[in-house]
Amino acid sequence: MILYKSSLLLKDEHYSQIFNLSCELLLEHNKGLTASPATIVILTAAPAGHLVDALFHTEMENSSALIRYNAILKFQT
Repeated sequence: MILYKSSLLLKDEHYSQIFNLSCELLLEHNKGLTASPATIVILTAAPAGHLVDALFHTEMENSSALIRYNAILKFQT
């Protein structure tokens, strides 16, 4: 909740620190647990869209099919 309220004050390095963890939590099966990281990803996409773009672009071009599949699942969440 604090991250939502302070999202206007965060800098790119703060977003990059929380973004990777939030993306990993998107793969959880518990929908209650994925709601908060999904919001963080959306909040990150507005001021630091290059972080979101770089992560998904890197994962979609990975040679491992599992990593590409997980990237699709993250985007679907």
